[in-house]
Amino acid sequence: MTTILIKDSLRTAIEAASGGAQTVLYTPKGQPTFVNIIPKANIETLNPALGITGVHPAFKSADKEISQLYIGTYQGSIVNGELLSLPNVDPNARNATLNAAISAAKAIGSTWHVMTNAEFSLLQAIAISKGFNSHGQNTIAGFNATGEHGRRLDGKAPGEAGNRYIYTGSGPVSFRHDGNFSGISDIVGNLWERTPGARVVPGGEIQIYGKGNEAAAAGADIFSTSDISAGWYAFDAATGALTPVTFTGSIAGGDYVPTTVNSVRVKASATGLAANEFFFGSWASVTVQPTSTLPAAVKSAMELHGLWPTITGAGIMRGSETAQYTPTATSAVHPVRAVAGMFQFGFVGGPLTVVSEQGVRPVYYAPLS
Repeated sequence: MTTILIKDSLRTAIEAASGGAQTVLYTPKGQPTFVNIIPKANIETLNPALGITGVHPAFKSADKEISQLYIGTYQGSIVNGELLSLPNVDPNARNATLNAAISAAKAIGSTWHVMTNAEFSLLQAIAISKGFNSHGQNTIAGFNATGEHGRRLDGKAPGEAGNRYIYTGSGPVSFRHDGNFSGISDIVGNLWERTPGARVVPGGEIQIYGKGNEAAAAGADIFSTSDISAGWYAFDAATGALTPVTFTGSIAGGDYVPTTVNSVRVKASATGLAANEFFFGSWASVTVQPTSTLPAAVKSAMELHGLWPTITGAGIMRGSETAQYTPTATSAVHPVRAVAGMFQFGFVGGPLTVVSEQGVRPVYYAPLS
């Protein structure tokens, strides 16, 4: 069980220094993990320009609501078999598969998990509400080589040949999600963040798991490259509503065909697009909108879930932020996010591959009654 309420000197110090924005939780093995407290919020409060109302999906799970999320202040490290958020360490979960990272999170408790697609989209909405797209260690020297940098794992000075990875939380205040030292660190840069809960499947259909944050409670098998279990939804191309997916065949068998009526799908060419289809170039800048005739309501619904190049965040997005949908995927591909900025994403991830530039972040919520 995760210990939350018992005060100790470390927890008291962190809460006082952060003005209550952060706290420390303890795992069953007694290990501390540092988190930011994000209270439940409505979509229209964070991003009214979307024209969508209600509780943000990150705070919904089936018919229940999550009162607050405890999002790891730092990118994840696996210590003694548990996925932790710790300052001034190597975010070594980058050396693990997604499956292993999920297992290390669940080892702490059933509602511990790696940050999901819904939760990252929440942080995008917060970025828009604050008008701040955080910087990060996305080059050897730091953001756009401006001299902003953290302390490198390889011990080298900014600009020297080597890798860009830094000790967690060692960057400047601009590396925090809200521009304050009490903010979430390195949400942009250092590592791509794996954010399971969305995927592109063969045939180009865009899918999310559940209508809210159900991905947080899901086991690692849901995010395999071939999962065809119930719980995946597609976007209706006329309204943006979420519809349970239908299909024939199987991904593992190589004959998967999406049959969800009028679902949004990405295509590899802009030629001959149907009304439910769109095209976006490979790793094209998110400052350019996809080619499509999809109505605004559909684009807003997808942007809410972080799955459409941002329209409402145009004032803070960067030309260096890109997106990749992988429309020719022959298996399910999952998102990684945010090396260049909050609105960068790519459907390229798989759960069984170790990619040293891809990490995860632990998140917790109190069990729902």
